[in-house]
Amino acid sequence: MKMVQSKQLNKNNSIREIPIGVKLISIYYWIMAILIIIIGLVSMYFGLFLLFPLIIVGIFLIASSVLLIFIAINLWKGKEWAMIAAIIFAIIGLGDIFRLFKPLNVWVFIINLTFFIVSVLIIWYLIFNKGAKEFFNKSS
Repeated sequence: MKMVQSKQLNKNNSIREIPIGVKLISIYYWIMAILIIIIGLVSMYFGLFLLFPLIIVGIFLIASSVLLIFIAINLWKGKEWAMIAAIIFAIIGLGDIFRLFKPLNVWVFIINLTFFIVSVLIIWYLIFNKGAKEFFNKSS
């Protein structure tokens, strides 16, 4: 089994450590992308039999997940544009606060609260953490 590299070479060919927070955010984006692909495929499947617009929703979800995978890969590589994209997606994720006020049930409330907290943590970490800022500034 191959180990995932946690060190990279920067422009000066010196080794640098990938901050643990960046690793976790990248893994989070991978997990979300996989879940969204599954939801997209299920939507497309049911679109074949029930409602055609579900096929379009499925295609959109799968395309979105490809973007998330691209961001996850480039976060790991320390690309500054990927950090900015992750912050933008996290800001969009803050919209979950509005769904907290009218949850369908307790589980929906917990899921929405979790996504809201994760979005706040991603924004805070990528903007204010010194190690993360250095990682993205040195590798861009």
